[in-house]
Amino acid sequence: MKVCRIVISSLLGFCVAFTLFFGKNFIYRKAESEGAKNYKGIINVWQIDSFEGGTGSRKNFLLDVARTFEKKNDGVLVMVSSHTAESAEESFKKGVYPDLISYGYGVDIAGVTELKTEREFVGGKVGEKQFAIPWCRGNYVLIENPEAKGENTVVSESKYTLPEVCAAINELNLKNSVYEEPLTAYITFVGGKAKYLIGTQRDIVRLENRGFNYKATPLFKFNDLYQYISAFNNGDEKSYFAKKYLSMLLSDETQKKLSKIRMFSCFTSVEYEGVFSEMQKETAEKMPSVFMEKHTLNELKTFGKNYLSGEKNEKDKIEKMLL
Repeated sequence: MKVCRIVISSLLGFCVAFTLFFGKNFIYRKAESEGAKNYKGIINVWQIDSFEGGTGSRKNFLLDVARTFEKKNDGVLVMVSSHTAESAEESFKKGVYPDLISYGYGVDIAGVTELKTEREFVGGKVGEKQFAIPWCRGNYVLIENPEAKGENTVVSESKYTLPEVCAAINELNLKNSVYEEPLTAYITFVGGKAKYLIGTQRDIVRLENRGFNYKATPLFKFNDLYQYISAFNNGDEKSYFAKKYLSMLLSDETQKKLSKIRMFSCFTSVEYEGVFSEMQKETAEKMPSVFMEKHTLNELKTFGKNYLSGEKNEKDKIEKMLL
């Protein structure tokens, strides 16, 4: 009898402990699931273009994913709005935040939540925690005009892109470099005023559409042409569906559709031919943190330009600032 009482007491203790430690979590997960299931509302996504894409619109790509998502999640709508770095930062100051934000370098981001995804990417980590993940990327490429004379180079440069840093990390020995906005740089190049163009996937699309004769060498050692996405916590139910949308965006099925906008994936191969197929074969060895402050990005830009002006020791300074 004594042994029987001990066994019964042990089983009773186990049941109580199980209920306290596991039953509570089960009930919580069930309640969370039921609450999410009954949620009806709008998930807000902000899209910021800080570098040129390939073709079409990254905003429209996000909207296409949203339409697919809405069909699978009745009553949940996804609204995608265009922003600039400046308009987003002004909204943050007023306490206005989206559920998800898609952005590149040069945006002062704060208050985003840790992402629990199967995907990992060093450029979006703080310590060991993932706070941003790229849903698409571009790639730098050195383009040569065989018909142009001389050895001069035009660098296609946007406000927050670092093609000169790419040139330094790839140890390009280019002479007489000038820096122009992307479309102006392209016009300079096709007009025969520059032998070389440090450009991107957008320039390859332009050249292909024009039927222009060119030679292209993808540059793989550095990249900052990443379209990251991060999440804000605007309540359990909204966060649940925001992260569910993010998972769909990062899925192999969606990533393979990036060919529609002539962009590349950091996680899977996209079906391409020719130069585009070559441009996705490798991933960058070096990159800045997406959370790098603007003044530091500008410092990197200066070091890169110094390198192209002949100050080769600037490469060491650059590498110390990269991941």
